[in-house]
Amino acid sequence: MNKIKRHIRKISIIIIITLLCGLITSAEVKAADTKKYYCDSSVMGGLILISNQSELGGKGNYGFMDKKGKIVIPLKYDYAYGFVEGVSKVGKKGRYGFINKKDEIVVPLMYDDVADCFSEGLASVSKNGKYGFVDKQGKEVVPLKYDSAGNFKEGLAAVQLDGKWGFVNIRGDEAVSLRYDEKTEFYKGLAAVQLDGKWGLVNNQGKEVVEVKYDGVGISIEGLIGVYKDDKYGFVNNQGQEVVPLNYDNVRFFSEGLAAVEKAGKWGFVNKLGKEVIALKYDNVCFFSEGLAIVIQNGKNVCIDKKGKTVLKLKYDSIGVEYQNGLLYVSKGYKFGFINKQGKKVIPIKYDVTEDSTKFIEGLMLVRWNGKSGFINRKGKMIIPLKYDVTWYFNEGLALVGKEIDKELKFGFINKKGKVVIPLKYGALYKVGRY
Repeated sequence: MNKIKRHIRKISIIIIITLLCGLITSAEVKAADTKKYYCDSSVMGGLILISNQSELGGKGNYGFMDKKGKIVIPLKYDYAYGFVEGVSKVGKKGRYGFINKKDEIVVPLMYDDVADCFSEGLASVSKNGKYGFVDKQGKEVVPLKYDSAGNFKEGLAAVQLDGKWGFVNIRGDEAVSLRYDEKTEFYKGLAAVQLDGKWGLVNNQGKEVVEVKYDGVGISIEGLIGVYKDDKYGFVNNQGQEVVPLNYDNVRFFSEGLAAVEKAGKWGFVNKLGKEVIALKYDNVCFFSEGLAIVIQNGKNVCIDKKGKTVLKLKYDSIGVEYQNGLLYVSKGYKFGFINKQGKKVIPIKYDVTEDSTKFIEGLMLVRWNGKSGFINRKGKMIIPLKYDVTWYFNEGLALVGKEIDKELKFGFINKKGKVVIPLKYGALYKVGRY
């Protein structure tokens, strides 16, 4: 039991072990290896990171296996990350570079550090405290002259020199001058920048389209951006024009043409012209999804349409913030299920409430009941039986699963039909956070 608790802390998967263990098939323990290997929790770029030690970054060797469990890149690196854009960061003796899936070195292992992965065909690299960018042929396309560097997003990457931030393009040209104190990545053609404690937005030509005068700015969603100044909130468009006046105490992003706004402790909704189309009378609200929004009024949860009409009363202890393909998460006590837009229970409220069981990923949801885990589809049908002690989400068609075998937790992978495609014979590498 203590061993399982250690696994709980390290991979953030809630496990409830009962005295009765599920049946273990021969396929799940087939081809046991005399060597002890540990596998990552997810597939990245068609391959799975493996190691001969249990702590990522610890002393050991790293390699990769394919979706059938065959080792395709030997365990010979001191560090490895995972395949993104066809390459993986690897390290040896404190030097880092990138390899392809044939285990060919595409970026020499000569740098003090490199980005975890390529983004838009380029990756930041550093040597002697200076940063630049390389392509997948190992060519330094942006000279190593900056003090810090981010990832490329929408053709631009943030770089810092002498305490000031700007952006370079894929040719290394400084498209946004290095004059700002802080920045965000580009999103839909805009990036937030800060100068002397004030925020604004620049476009990819370096033009300040939203004046640097606000105490805070958000991102462009549905063409409008939340801003605040002197503790008052509103919205500007992508040209910097204030379309929703800054006279609210709080705002939330636009969704389906409406945004939640709050004044004097009451919430309502405005449209893109700044008109209050749903009165500010609610204690709290969620954003609109699939034409409906969850709101709280007088301590009760109800579902309203875009005219503010109550269409459904929700008598549950906890409710999801949005509909997912016509389904809404609800719970009572420590059990959860899903209802449709008419309030009918599509998935019975019987599964154990966990932080994992809130969304369908690759069409399936991880569920737990009586200490065992499995997967259901959107109709509530049990696709993969509740028989595992540990499960993780599906990724690239496979999911990590684990069972206690001979008093030791063993891991492998299953496909969406529940077939064990990589036997349960591995330990687990604890690198779940970035998935």
